[in-house]
Amino acid sequence: SPSTGTSTTSPATITGTATDTEDGTISANIAWTSDIDGSIGTGASISPSLSVGTHTITASITDSGSVTDTAFISLTITTPPGTTTLDAETTTATTITIQ
Repeated sequence: SPSTGTSTTSPATITGTATDTEDGTISANIAWTSDIDGSIGTGASISPSLSVGTHTITASITDSGSVTDTAFISLTITTPPGTTTLDAETTTATTITIQ
């Protein structure tokens, strides 16, 4: 969780479950990545600070037999209400001289 297509602010709590026939529950070994921010954590539940934008979040797990499985969700991170975002390209610089 969350469900694919969810919009939220950062940090977002992301959870997953991984079970294997031979190894049992291996959720603690889930490796999480974002196509925007790269590696974002390991474990059954993470709360990473993600950049604003639409992320493809990948959960990857490898069992003791070296078999790997992955799952993906799309997660949109929005700017929190009341937050001002400055665009560095359109913001004028001000020089302050102290004498």
